[in-house]
Parts: sequence; structure tokens; C-alpha cells
Amino acid sequence: MTLLLALQAAAAGSVSVSLSASPSPARPGDTVTVSVNLHGVSAAGGVAAGGVTVGYDASALTYQSASVGGGKPSTDLDVNAAGGTIKLLYLDNSGGSNGFSSDGVMASIKFKVNNVAPGSISFMASADGFGNKSASPLSASAAGITLTIAAPLSGNTSLAALTVSNAQITPAFSAGTTGYTASVPFSVSKLEVTASAADSGATVSVNSPALTPGGQTNVTVTVTAPSGAKQIYTIAVTRAPDPNYVPDANNTLQAINLNIGILSPPFSADITEYVVWLPYESTSIQLTGTPQSALASAVTAGGDTLQPGQDNVVTITCAAEDGSTKVYTITVKRAAANGEAANATDNTGSTTADVTAGATDVQSDVNKAGGIPTLVFVIGLVAALAAGGAGGFFIANKAKH
Repeated sequence: MTLLLALQAAAAGSVSVSLSASPSPARPGDTVTVSVNLHGVSAAGGVAAGGVTVGYDASALTYQSASVGGGKPSTDLDVNAAGGTIKLLYLDNSGGSNGFSSDGVMASIKFKVNNVAPGSISFMASADGFGNKSASPLSASAAGITLTIAAPLSGNTSLAALTVSNAQITPAFSAGTTGYTASVPFSVSKLEVTASAADSGATVSVNSPALTPGGQTNVTVTVTAPSGAKQIYTIAVTRAPDPNYVPDANNTLQAINLNIGILSPPFSADITEYVVWLPYESTSIQLTGTPQSALASAVTAGGDTLQPGQDNVVTITCAAEDGSTKVYTITVKRAAANGEAANATDNTGSTTADVTAGATDVQSDVNKAGGIPTLVFVIGLVAALAAGGAGGFFIANKAKH
């Protein structure tokens, strides 16, 4: 006690501590920041150490966190929160060289406002143990504040009324119904909508774009409550087509795009049948069509699973705006696996299997002849037969052996 009195008597100056809170008023669910402010710092020779205790109503507020102010290191602040008390101890760990040199925020404390009735909440602060940068004690005083708690903002996003002057909406308006439909003649290009909110503090915005002839357009009404909650009412409007409009009849492609292989023949808008040759390793192909008309659409069927040694048909159907279609057919020929004969016929009428059998007979004759020149001649004939020519000549010579 004697030492404490001596320190107080030798105090180099005094500082005061005050509290401030934001936002004010606050509402249930808000995060409130309570600032511990220092005053008279310059005259006191700076602040290198200080302790502040803040008391609050723990039933109305939930402590979140605390941090040191003025950009000081977080290690300079020690926080002890228990019950309805927050104890803050500031101690400049650099020996006073980085302490507070001017008035400012010593620390900030964050609270969450509980679900409480409107009213007020008190924060009380006390201060002790302050010292300046010269390690001289400072006298300190503190006080409290009152935070006002307002009622929660309304979350009412309902409409009180919704009317359309140039169309009839279905069903009849009801605040709890958010979806409506309307049909209008071609002469109506925009829906005239009037809407009012059930809550006077809410805002209403109407988005009524130009109506698409022969199609459906969504007109929306958005209600934003004071709390920020939103609700959208939608009117799906079908407008009759232009009686003088002639739909586009262009159902022709301007390109066929493929991720592998080459079209044969090269693409031409007037050619509707193509072939693509692929190796056995290719198990699928992606083909897409680009219509000449922006009003047309193209749909591809097939190409996901290609069978080896077979013709795989892929079609691209181009549909014009008027509903007419043109079909482009692409035959994708995937090679057979090694050792397997493809079910294909050459231009002589002989199948691959026929050529293979003929080669076996030739080998037998070569063995009987026992001469290399004969073997060379036969190999050449077999190659010619496989290429689709000289079949008859080969058989005639074979008969002479």
C-alpha cells in the first residue's frame, strides 16, 4: 500500500479512458464494436502500459474478440474474458519505444447482440496501472457508455397489391403467390405493371422488358425488406407472333466440326453425306454442326461408341426456324483390331476373306514349285488381287503349275 501511494504521488501525468460503440443503435444479430479510447497521451509523455476493465451485460451480448488499436502488435495486448467482464492489459514489448504517442484507440472489443427486446445496454470501464514511455506511472480515469438496442428490421417481403393495366394475370393476385401468367396480342409490346409493398419501409422494383413476339418473356417484381431480405414475383407473359412475320427457312449448315479425323469429301453446304476414317484406337468422335442461320439449331446423334471394323453412322440435323430440317450423315469407319478381318468389300467384288484364302493356295503352289522366282511372282499377284486387279490373270497362271 505504501509503494502504491508513492507511485501515485510521483505520477508524471494523467490520461483518461472513454468508450464508444458502433453501430448505434444496434439490433439483435448485429456485431457491435466497443472502442477503448485514450485521451491526454501527448501531455503525459506517451503510454507504454495500461490496464482497462470493461463490464457488460452478458445476457444481452456475446463476447467475440478483442484486438489492440493503433496498429500495435497483437502480442502487446493480453485479454481475459469471463462472465460479463473483459480485462485488457496493454504492455509495449519494445520497452516503451512503440507505445501510444498520441490520443487514439487502445483496443477494440467485438460483441454480438443477442435476441433481446429494444432498450439500452450499459458498458462500464475502469482503468489502472498506466505508465508512460519513461516508465513513470500515470494516473488514469475511465467512464462508461450506454448502447441503444432498436427493434429488429422488418423482413416483410410481401406485396400489398399487383396490377397490370394492359393484360390479365392468372391466378388473381395474392400476396402469398409469386408466380403468374398472362397472354397478350402482338400489339402489346410491354406489360404495364404497378406494385406496392405491404411494409412501408420496403422498396419495390419492376423489371418489365420488351415482350418477345411469338415467345415468352418474364416480367419480375422484386420486393426488398428493410432487413435486406428479398422476394421476387414473376409474370410469365406470352406474346402473340407478328402476323406478317415469315419464319426463316434456312436449314443448311455452314460447317461440320470434328475433334478427330478428316471429312471426305471436304465439307460443302450442299453435300449431306460424308465419310471419316479412324484408327482402331479411336473409340468415339465428337461432331457438331454450325448452322448458316442464327435462327436455326443443330443436333448431333451418335458417335459416342464406335464399333471396330464397321460403319458407324452419325447424323447432324439442322432445323430451321420454320420447322423444316436437313440431315447430314457422316459414316465413321473405325479400323478393325489387328488379326481381325473387316466386313468390307473391295471394288472387284472379292472380300478380304477371299484374298486371305487365295494367298493360302498360292503359298501351297510356291512350296511345290520350290523356286524363289516363282515366289516373287506370286507375291506380286497377291498384292494386285488385294488392290482389286489382275484376279483372273492370277487364277490362269495358277492352273499351269
